Amino acid sequence: MADDYKVLVTNINYHTDGTITVRGTKQGTREAFTLRCTAEQLCRSTLTPNNSTNQTSTSVPLFKLTDIPSAMRAKGWHMAAYLNEKWLTSNSVVMTNTDKGNWATSNPALNYYDPTIFNHTWLSNFARYNNAIEYLTHNTITNNSKDVILRYLFSHGAFSNSNFSNSKVNLYSNRNYKNVNSGNSCQLLHRDWQIQLSRVDNGRFDKGWTYVTEGGIDDLWATFGSFAVYSAIADYSVIALVGDWFQITIESIVCYIVDSYDYIPPPDDYLGH
Repeated sequence: MADDYKVLVTNINYHTDGTITVRGTKQGTREAFTLRCTAEQLCRSTLTPNNSTNQTSTSVPLFKLTDIPSAMRAKGWHMAAYLNEKWLTSNSVVMTNTDKGNWATSNPALNYYDPTIFNHTWLSNFARYNNAIEYLTHNTITNNSKDVILRYLFSHGAFSNSNFSNSKVNLYSNRNYKNVNSGNSCQLLHRDWQIQLSRVDNGRFDKGWTYVTEGGIDDLWATFGSFAVYSAIADYSVIALVGDWFQITIESIVCYIVDSYDYIPPPDDYLGH
């Protein structure tokens, strides 16, 4: 058996074939060494008790990144496990700082919208999501959001004379966003008509409060961390009145969540404990 010796690592290189080259020198000498191995070989560990009379060694299985979903399922975090597996197995797509927080204009390849998986039925199991919906129910139409609504209406030509020329009641109605069950149309809705939001588990204080009141980390936290619930105008109608006056009716709104699922700091991307 070769004698053990301490080494001084001077260089580590990662190769496209998944191997790693480690170079260095034996401590106290000028003798150089080169070690080429896989990441799994490098990370596998053996524990030997510090006892001269006990020569038993215990091999410790390597915990790999791909083992995370099974660990999540063992904790009851099934949605988090699903999303983590999707992240590990999907095609590699780079998210930039520009993409983060700017979903309306981000790379469409980043959009993994799936209403059959992450929907209101599942989300409504969590009180803090329901609280966000309740907040939006009473606070979507505010003085500030009215100004935003008017800008949207102007940009979409809602007050154009051509919209009222063939209507007996001078009515113009928008139904373009009645069905948002695709990532592209939901992204357009966000870009063109989003007017209010409510943040969930935003920052360390809110996460600490959730941790205490909910008895620890739950599936919602493990899945999204912090996220926001947004509201946007789905349907509206405009009636032309006398002169330059119009009656605007917001007939329905759409609520949805957006999460960038990234680890780009800042702000405050807490990775858990």
